[in-house]
Amino acid sequence: MKTYYIPPEFISDRKYAIPKGPAKLVRAVRRIVQHFCLPDTLKRYLTKKTHFTRKSKCGLRRFILFTIFSQGLTQTQIAQDYFGIGKQKRITSSAITQIKAKVKPEFFEDLFREVNKLLDIQSSDLLDGKYLEIAIDGSNLPVPLNKAEKENIVHRKKGSKDPIRAGLHMNLMNVVSSGYFLGCVIQSQKGKNERKAAVELIEQYHTFYEKKGITPVFIMDRGYYSYLIAMKCEEYGYKHLIRTKTREFRSLAPDLVEKEGVEDVFKILTWHQRKQERADSRYKYVTLKSLHSIEEKAEFLDFSARCVSLTLGDDIHFEYLITNLDLDLTLDEYRELYHRRWPIETAIGQLKYAADLKKIHSRKAEWIKQEIYASLISFNVSCRMVQMTPAAETKDKLERSTVHEYKINVTEAVRTTKKFVAELLFPGRKKVNKTTDEDFLSDISSILTCIRDNRSFRRNMHPNRLIYFTWR
Repeated sequence: MKTYYIPPEFISDRKYAIPKGPAKLVRAVRRIVQHFCLPDTLKRYLTKKTHFTRKSKCGLRRFILFTIFSQGLTQTQIAQDYFGIGKQKRITSSAITQIKAKVKPEFFEDLFREVNKLLDIQSSDLLDGKYLEIAIDGSNLPVPLNKAEKENIVHRKKGSKDPIRAGLHMNLMNVVSSGYFLGCVIQSQKGKNERKAAVELIEQYHTFYEKKGITPVFIMDRGYYSYLIAMKCEEYGYKHLIRTKTREFRSLAPDLVEKEGVEDVFKILTWHQRKQERADSRYKYVTLKSLHSIEEKAEFLDFSARCVSLTLGDDIHFEYLITNLDLDLTLDEYRELYHRRWPIETAIGQLKYAADLKKIHSRKAEWIKQEIYASLISFNVSCRMVQMTPAAETKDKLERSTVHEYKINVTEAVRTTKKFVAELLFPGRKKVNKTTDEDFLSDISSILTCIRDNRSFRRNMHPNRLIYFTWR
């Protein structure tokens, strides 16, 4: 079967102990950054071999750390935080920009996957003790307009008065239970293809995260379903649960349209439209391009799936799911399993606003990719710290109210994490009292938010607006 993800030339085989405290986690991240800055490792990621051969006040290691943990600040504020205030201490914003040009975005991408080795997938994260629920979704990221990169420009419709905008499209893979982001495929606005990106993310999981005894269940919304994704999951032994459009569902299970039920279907995919294929209901026509995207030169491919028709939220509108799960689930259990995809929507919002990803410091797409992966690292570290909160203390606070159920506010946890990390890593910040691990975790566990299940709102569509950021 064809592969779409090209793995990096170097894949680290280093193993790490799971840190037991926030300060140890931050120091572990710093050690990984130091390893990536070693000459033998660094040479793969430099735009020129002569970069970083001279000693400078703002070296690469410092640049990486404040890029990860200082999102949302201007570059001048970052320089003051890390180096202090004073003519002899500070560096200029231009010096930071020059460092960006010396490093390829693949540096931060590989660093992101290396830091993910510090994350802990707990047994409570698994469904039935073996299934790991992973959601895949896409999101547009508005970026400053750069007329030299026409592939990222969002053109206006004829007669529209909307301003000319630019953006990148992020395709993200997220662990539903803990909020970790495991992978990201960044595409241009003109060249975005969410189905192809989903295949790449599945192949990334197979390359970097596959573990014995854990079977991922990839949950996706409408617009993602394709035979390529289904066959790719079958190839690796993975499971999928994808909401599909009525037209796609009708071609597989016409008897279940607007009728609740479950049906297992078996088809033979072919691009032939001869008389014998048309007369036999076992054959399913697909285009030659679609079939060869699965396997080159193929004429026939066996395909099997379970089609589920149910209502979501009310008894009027039917929704359709296609899966290869072999569990004996009821319609309510399928409905609940699909609803568990929703946390990725919340996590993307927290990534953009709490982790300040929308406050871009760069204009070039290659530099913006560095900031995207830096924000993903910062967000994952914050989610790991939320898991470190004392179970007994948190449980007592969550059960204090009998009216609502509560959970830790991840948005505030991300912001608190940045302040905690700044005290540990940024010598330019004045430290009145050193924050201990106990104080930090207690502060995170004290800020709660109400869990509001089964709420629905009308989606107000509006253009994505760029948060303009004057950093010079």
